[in-house]
Amino acid sequence: MPIDESSDDPFENAFALALRTAADVSPARGTEALALGAARRGQRRKRRRNALAGAGALVVLVAGAGALTGWADPGGATRVTSPATTSSPPPAATTPTATLPAAPISDAQLLTLFKAQLPATWSLSEATSHGTEPDPQHTAVGTLASATVDDGHGKSYVQIDFQRLSTPVNMNADWTQCPDRTDEPFTVCSRTTRPDGSTLLVLQRYDRPDRRDGIKRWSAQLLRPDGTGLTLVESNTPTNSSYQVTRADPPLTADRLAAIATDPSWNQVMAAMPAPYVPPSGLYTGSDPMRQNFNWPPTDKILATAAPLLPAGLTEADTAGSTDTAHFTVDDGHGKSLVEVTVQDWSIFKAGVSSGADIPVNFQGATVLPDGTQVLRTSEKDYGGEPGLVRNTVDILRTDHLRILVQAFNATSQALAPTRALPTLTLDQLQALATSASWENAKS
Repeated sequence: MPIDESSDDPFENAFALALRTAADVSPARGTEALALGAARRGQRRKRRRNALAGAGALVVLVAGAGALTGWADPGGATRVTSPATTSSPPPAATTPTATLPAAPISDAQLLTLFKAQLPATWSLSEATSHGTEPDPQHTAVGTLASATVDDGHGKSYVQIDFQRLSTPVNMNADWTQCPDRTDEPFTVCSRTTRPDGSTLLVLQRYDRPDRRDGIKRWSAQLLRPDGTGLTLVESNTPTNSSYQVTRADPPLTADRLAAIATDPSWNQVMAAMPAPYVPPSGLYTGSDPMRQNFNWPPTDKILATAAPLLPAGLTEADTAGSTDTAHFTVDDGHGKSLVEVTVQDWSIFKAGVSSGADIPVNFQGATVLPDGTQVLRTSEKDYGGEPGLVRNTVDILRTDHLRILVQAFNATSQALAPTRALPTLTLDQLQALATSASWENAKS
């Protein structure tokens, strides 16, 4: 399914806002941002930030999932994934929940619960909250509490955000997993499956994957099988939108984030969460709307299709990916080069069901091949503000609305320094790969 998870702002509402976004679209720089994961509060660069650069905005009017939180990490680049994290389905839900409808949680009650989780010695300012009680004046505001805090070592911003999703919930969806190391080489992540079947994702991220601005956003994301969840976020800035670094690290450690996120005091809040948004009949009838309504070529199929299309002597290494995208490195003996391939079937676009522009609007002015395939080619130097980073891109749209976007870099990650002068694959080689008839077999 066409989707751009890129954002020019590293804090688009993570799980919480992204969860909320499943029912209400949230901000994303992205080009084909979907309701299913379109938001992460203020995130400037997210993983696969370029996968769909320049594509027409598409928002599928469905709900039931969200995006991953985007916050910071300390200096290391070690990702820790709990052995409890597996691809097998989690155990049946045993998460304690109150009998609905539970008593609403007022703004004052939520703020009291929030403050109780923070050390009494901390000073708080700009504290605010929004409980579960309906508020016609703030329909776009979810259930959350936040404050600027100071532990004596510099101000920091802390926020907790709650949401309820439609069930059944896919507990192993991409957005519940640790991010790809190629996309975020400096992120530290821990993911565990808890005895009650819930998943806890603790992330220590930088505002930018290349760590350039020094801003850190750390978070703990809890998702429970009953559809309720929360995201606790902190930064080393005084407000969520500030770019002023006020301290080396946010004040709460990864362990403390996890402890607060899993504290039983939040059960009363999640039990009082309003019922999830139910899309109009015919738009969504399952736990994963994007996979139900669109053709998502799996990563292994993309990798298998691309491998024999590489120039002689080059082979795929360091392979990974998610949903409609795969990436790998190739090495011609002069240094590794990252290659990303995205395959999307845009024949599913339907006016009235999908909002935004259909993908052909992005190919205006493209070169048209004899078979009708439209081709866009670009080569960018100092890409993303990284000195010396070069990105070669070929974006093609076939007459059957199959889109293949291929990118090559002169580095092993967009967040790392170049490893060679130019990408291994030239624009001509990328075009030969993208226009191959072999992609017909990767459509579904």
